[in-house]
Amino acid sequence: MRRQALALLARREHSRAELKAKLERRGGTAEDVEGLLDTLISDGQLSDSRYAETYARQRAEKGYGPVRIANELRKRGIEALPAQIAIDAVEGRWLDRARQVRVKRFGSAEARSMEERARQMRFLEYRGFAGDDVRRAVRAPDDE
Repeated sequence: MRRQALALLARREHSRAELKAKLERRGGTAEDVEGLLDTLISDGQLSDSRYAETYARQRAEKGYGPVRIANELRKRGIEALPAQIAIDAVEGRWLDRARQVRVKRFGSAEARSMEERARQMRFLEYRGFAGDDVRRAVRAPDDE
């Protein structure tokens, strides 16, 4: 079972919850899996904070915002504090990222109608950007 865990970790980082579920699906008992996970953590081979940092950085690079990343981390078994630390560690301002995502999706032209502005705002909210960043990203830079 240790070999299976190390093979999974060699491919990519996993959260404790993810690795536990995978090992149990592969026939490990809950008691054995818990012991193995504790050993992997103490050896530094498994780390929820390292997983959260990697995951947050990758998702931010793909154009997702902090709200969505935090929700996804929570679903993957990462507690709120490590998730927030990982999100805070992402380089760059979230407003700048929201603007980049808007321009990539809709072009650099300003929204001409309220309907278009609302559509762009819904898209950025779906991507997980905070409300204030969404409003500022859709607004023209000289409106600030």
